[in-house]
Amino acid sequence: MRSDEREECSGAEPRSHEWRVALMGAALPTLLLILAGVLVGGAWSLYRQGASKGVVGITALLAVLATVGGVLWLLPGQDA
Repeated sequence: MRSDEREECSGAEPRSHEWRVALMGAALPTLLLILAGVLVGGAWSLYRQGASKGVVGITALLAVLATVGGVLWLLPGQDA
């Protein structure tokens, strides 16, 4: 292995950066969409149990925000 190849492979920072980018690119939107599903189920359950409209509305709003965040994260855009 050449010395310049060793320098490229030896740094921990690029690997950790790549790992963070991969995590944010794949895992975060998945987790947001899973959270949205749980919140939708929670809102529906609260509604069926006769909870106040405010609690159901807040839970539903959080579900919508998690869904929008997960979908927008998956849209292609500019890479930093």
